[in-house]
Amino acid sequence: MLQVALVDLRKHSATFGARNTLYLGTLRRWQMVIPPGIAHGYKVIGTAPAMLVYLTDRFYDPKDEGRIPYNDQKIQYDWETQHK
Repeated sequence: MLQVALVDLRKHSATFGARNTLYLGTLRRWQMVIPPGIAHGYKVIGTAPAMLVYLTDRFYDPKDEGRIPYNDQKIQYDWETQHK
C-alpha cells in the first residue's frame, strides 16, 4: 500500500497550494497521471512490500528534475497516515 501526496505548485492554477492524498495498493491498482507542476511523493504503508512503476512521456532530462524535502515548511504536508 502506498500513501501518495500531491501538492499543486503551479502559481497560476486555481488550485495552487492545494494538497491531496491518495492510497494505492492491491485493492486500488490505479494508474495516475501527474501533470508538470504537481509536487508528488509517496511512502509505503502497511506490512506487505509495495511496487511502484514510474513512466514518463519523454526521455529523462536532469533539467526537468526537482527535489523538495519531505518536510518542507512551505508545503507543510502531514505525512502521518490519514484515516479516511
